[in-house]
Amino acid sequence: MISDNAMTTDALPQPAINDSELSATSSALEGLYLYPQPLGEATPDTPAEPRYRWRRLSAGQWTEMQTGDVNALCDALPQWPAQAIMVVPAEAVVTRSLLVAPGERRYFKKLAPFQLEEDIIDDVTDLHFVYGPLGDEGVDLAYCRTDLLNQWLAPFFERELPVSYVISAASLLPDSAGDEWVLMLDDQRCYYRLSTTRFGAVQPALVPMFLASLANDHKPARIQLLATGDALLTQLADALPPSLAQASLFKRLVTEPLAASASAPNLAVEQFSPRIPLSRWLGLIKLPAVLLLAGLCVHLTVALTEWQIATNHTQALKAAITERYRAAVPSGAISDPLKQLRNQVNRLGSGAQGSNALSVLSRAVPVLTARSGVEVKNLQFSNDAQELRLTIQAPALADIEALSSQFKAQGFGAEVLSVNVNNGVHQARMKVTRK
Repeated sequence: MISDNAMTTDALPQPAINDSELSATSSALEGLYLYPQPLGEATPDTPAEPRYRWRRLSAGQWTEMQTGDVNALCDALPQWPAQAIMVVPAEAVVTRSLLVAPGERRYFKKLAPFQLEEDIIDDVTDLHFVYGPLGDEGVDLAYCRTDLLNQWLAPFFERELPVSYVISAASLLPDSAGDEWVLMLDDQRCYYRLSTTRFGAVQPALVPMFLASLANDHKPARIQLLATGDALLTQLADALPPSLAQASLFKRLVTEPLAASASAPNLAVEQFSPRIPLSRWLGLIKLPAVLLLAGLCVHLTVALTEWQIATNHTQALKAAITERYRAAVPSGAISDPLKQLRNQVNRLGSGAQGSNALSVLSRAVPVLTARSGVEVKNLQFSNDAQELRLTIQAPALADIEALSSQFKAQGFGAEVLSVNVNNGVHQARMKVTRK
C-alpha cells in the first residue's frame, strides 16, 4: 500500500530534478499513523473486529510497522499521542469539482450533495462530504461512505481516543505545485494527485485509459512519476499517452513511508471530529473533586451548626425581651416587644423631662425681665434639645449683647442667631441652651 512508502531524494538517471521542485517535507504531520485493514470474516457469535497497521513519525524518523486491533494498539503505546492520523484506502474517498452558481454560494454546502445525486450511485444521505476553499467558479469536494468511517473510527470513539486527521492514501502524494500532476504506481494501484484537493486511485490496468481521458481535458506542464520499483516506474512512464509528450517528466523511486501534510483534506470533521475524552478527564479530576466535595460538606456542616446556634440565641433573646416587656406591661397584646418597650421608655422619658421647662424658665425669666427695654416677642422650648428659642426686641444692639452675656453668667449657653433693624428697633433671634 502507499501508506508503507515514501519518496527518496535519489533521482533516476533521466531526467534530472531540482530539489526545489519537490514538495517540502518540513510540513509533514508527525504523530501516530493508522492504516485500517480489510475486515475479516464475521460469524454470528464473533463479529469482525477492525484491525489496523500503525507506525509513528517523530523528528523525521519512522518506527517499525505493527499490526493488531485497538486493544493491541493501546497495549503497544505507553500513552495516546497528541496527534493521530488515519490513512484510509484511496478508493474509499472520491474527489471532484462542482460548479457553484453566484446565487448558491452562501448555501453551497447544503446544496452540493443533492446536485451530485444523479452522478453518485450511493444515496447522498449515506455519504460524508468535506469541501475545499470556495473558488470563483466552484469548489473541490471529497466524500466517503459514512458506514466505512463509522467502522474505522468506532473503536477509537468507544475508548475516547481522539483521531485528529482522517485522510485518503492518495493525499499522501506530494502536493502538486502549480500546473503539475503527481502519479505513483505500486503493485496494487496507481495513485494520482492533480491538485491539493483532487486526488484518487485507479487499477494499474486502467492507467493508460485514465491518463488519456485526463489529457483530453487538460495537459499539465509537468508530471512527477513515482513508483516503488524500477520496473513499475518504467511501466508508469510507458502508460503516458502521446498527447502528454510535451510535459516535463520527473521520475523518482519510493522506498520510505509517505507522510501527510496539513493541507490534505481532512474527513475528521462534524460527527467524525475528535471526541472530548470525558472519562479520562474524569479520572484525572476524580481525587480533586472528592476533596473539594468533602471540603464543601465540612463548610456546609459548620455553617449550619453556626446558624442553628445563632437561631437558638435569637430565640432566647426574644424570650428574654418578651419576659421583660410583660414584667413592665402586665396586660395588652404583644407584637414587637422590643419596639413596644422602646416606645414606652420614650413616652416615660418625655413625661419625666417635662418639668425641665419650668426649671429653665425659672432661671431665664429673671434675666429677661431684669433688662429694661427688652421685650420678648416669641418663646419656644424644646424638651429633647433642652434649649429655649427666643425672639426679642430691644432699642439697641448693645442690649441684645448684654442679654446674651447675662444668660451665660447664669450658666446657660447663649447664641444670637440673627439680628434685624426696623425703624431703629433691633429684633433678634436667640438660642439659649441648658448646660
